Amino acid sequence: ITFAVNYLGTLMLTYLTIPLIEPGGHIVFTTSMTRRLYSAEGIAINEPREMFSQLGTYGRSKAALTHYAIYMAQHYPDIHINCADPGVVNSNMIHMDRWYDPIADLLFRPIIRSPKQGAKPTLKALTLKDSGNVVSGHFIRRIPYGKHDQSHGHLVEATRDYLVKAGIPI
Repeated sequence: ITFAVNYLGTLMLTYLTIPLIEPGGHIVFTTSMTRRLYSAEGIAINEPREMFSQLGTYGRSKAALTHYAIYMAQHYPDIHINCADPGVVNSNMIHMDRWYDPIADLLFRPIIRSPKQGAKPTLKALTLKDSGNVVSGHFIRRIPYGKHDQSHGHLVEATRDYLVKAGIPI
């Protein structure tokens, strides 16, 4: 479900709405620093259940979404397509009902971003006049193109094949 919500659902929604976005419009995908742990080649669209881990699957879904953003930025040069990494935001969403939550609340929650701080990268990404960036905190980084250009397309094509086989034509 994590991969489907974070990546597949976003890809399908973007596919349906991209014809409605006028030149100069903006798309901002929400990514995560966990994306850095995975390359496009290491992402399986239909990963087996044994591969699931809460943070690992989340990281792979955000890496796939970031690669999709790169692909989209290359194929839709008239639309500003960027990613925002809000960091860890203090919300009930990060409470996982695990034994370590009280410890995390005591040690970790005081140093994470407020919702207002977490929204700033998204607002900044929305105002950029170019594409292919990840905005996080005070930093704007270009998403690396170069040698991975073909792997972005391969990941998107593998995703399309998977969705078509599942009866969802895009």
